[in-house]
Amino acid sequence: MDQERFMIIVKGDDKTQDVSSYEMDPPVVRIIYKGSTKAYPYQLNDIQLLTPTVQDITEDMAVFHDEYPFYNVRRVLDFGAKIRVCFNNGSIRTYDSGRIQVRSSTQNAEGRQILDYWRAISKHAKSEDEQENKEAFLAKQFTKLHYVDPNSALSQYLLKKPIKIDIPATSGGNHHQFQFISYSFFF
Repeated sequence: MDQERFMIIVKGDDKTQDVSSYEMDPPVVRIIYKGSTKAYPYQLNDIQLLTPTVQDITEDMAVFHDEYPFYNVRRVLDFGAKIRVCFNNGSIRTYDSGRIQVRSSTQNAEGRQILDYWRAISKHAKSEDEQENKEAFLAKQFTKLHYVDPNSALSQYLLKKPIKIDIPATSGGNHHQFQFISYSFFF
C-alpha cells in the first residue's frame, strides 16, 4: 500500500508496507499481503486504516526527532499516534508522534531583511586566501541558511530580544569563571 496515503495497523503493528490490498466487509476485513494471493480475514476491531494530515516542509522549517534535526525532509504525515517522515531520497520512516516536532523559523519581516542584507554583503567579504573566481566563504554559508532555530542566539538577535544565558551551575567551573563568562556576554 502507498505509505504516504495510508497506514494500516493490524493488531497494533504497522503493516502498511507488507499489504498488497484489503477489502472491507464488516465485521471482517480481508487483507492480501505482498507475495501472496491468500486473503487473511481479521475482525474489524483488529484493524485500523488511517489517513494522514500532510505537512509539506519548506526551507524555513525543520523536523526534529527527540530534539535532533533531520535533514532533507520533504514532508511529514501525521496519522495521530504515529508520524511518518518522508525524505527527499524517497525513504520513509515511522515514529511515535510525541518524538517528532516540526518547527518554523521565528523570523519576522525585519529579521528576514537583516539576513538578506547579510547575504548581499557576504558576497563582497572575501579573505586574502580566496581567489577572485571563487565564491566567498561567507556567501556560501549564507545561501544555505534558511531555517533559524527559535531557541538560537541568532534568532534572539534577529528578533531584537535579549539572549538568554543558560549555563548550568554544575558545569564544573568555579564562581570566578562563571562571572567572567557572564560579563563577557554583556560587554
